[in-house]
Amino acid sequence: FYSKEKMEITKLVIDDNPKSAISEALRSIRTNIEFMLPDIKKKVISITSTVSGEGKTFIAVNLGAILAYSKIKVVVVDLDMRKPKVHLAFGLEKGTKGVSTILINRNTVEESITQTGVDNLHFISASPTPPNPSELILSDNFKKFTEKLKENYDVVIFDTPPVGLVTDGIL
Repeated sequence: FYSKEKMEITKLVIDDNPKSAISEALRSIRTNIEFMLPDIKKKVISITSTVSGEGKTFIAVNLGAILAYSKIKVVVVDLDMRKPKVHLAFGLEKGTKGVSTILINRNTVEESITQTGVDNLHFISASPTPPNPSELILSDNFKKFTEKLKENYDVVIFDTPPVGLVTDGIL
């Protein structure tokens, strides 16, 4: 997949173009992760950058799909609670259940998981935008949330907000 124009909305592209250069680049990343961390059974990967629009969500969802095609159970978690985009990559509307409602104990992880069109690939949206994203990420509930995901998935991918703009990504 190659385009000179910027994508208006992040998309899952590797399912449409499995032999494209971007798909091969993501396979290379997958292989490098396996070489770097061969003994770790449950991996947590955080995708971030310094500013908005650099492709965090694109990498998170497409890397998740490449891993899922390898029979690895993956969940992509949208931690950008101010400008969530993971749901858009899968062509869905922003839901009412997600990270923010899990962290305030309104919903469970199981209620908030969405199956994608790719086997072994799930996601949890950020929805709805809370007044205090940083405080939610610092909470004990976030640690419990992460542990629960690690119990049920081989790889957890966090799509974080840009670290140069808000503290949430650093946390």
